[in-house]
Amino acid sequence: MTDETRTINQSIVVDAPVETIYKAFTDAREMERWWPSKVESDPRTGGSFKFTFENNPADAPIHVREGTYTNVAHNEQISYPWIITDFPPVTIVDVNFSYKDDSTTVNLTHSGWPTGAETDEIFTIHDQGWGGFLSNLKIVMEGGVDIRPTAMDMKTAAAR
Repeated sequence: MTDETRTINQSIVVDAPVETIYKAFTDAREMERWWPSKVESDPRTGGSFKFTFENNPADAPIHVREGTYTNVAHNEQISYPWIITDFPPVTIVDVNFSYKDDSTTVNLTHSGWPTGAETDEIFTIHDQGWGGFLSNLKIVMEGGVDIRPTAMDMKTAAAR
């Protein structure tokens, strides 16, 4: 690994008020509708979070991300560390919200990823993962059906 870092940048526009989208990123039950399968969240600067991802593709293990929110500005921004066991350094997730014409723009930046061939795969997995989750956020918040794999989908895929 080198000392250089790279960043994931994702953006999506959701046809919903900023209050609704901010709550989708901070309220445990709302997050569970489109992102992790289990959530604990104390959405304030210094508050803790725990995201458990159980509904992964059949070949992906259950994983947990937990830590402390480093910045929470109501309806504007959320920042927190993304700690991956056995993968230093800690990366940082920043989510910013802006609202215009009955839509909310979500700008997600996931920074601090080391460069180098040994980190390319995990960087790509996270880049694709954020894209999929943000697409699901848009679908669910606009009244569509959650597209994440279900536990039944995982059991069916594992039996094949």
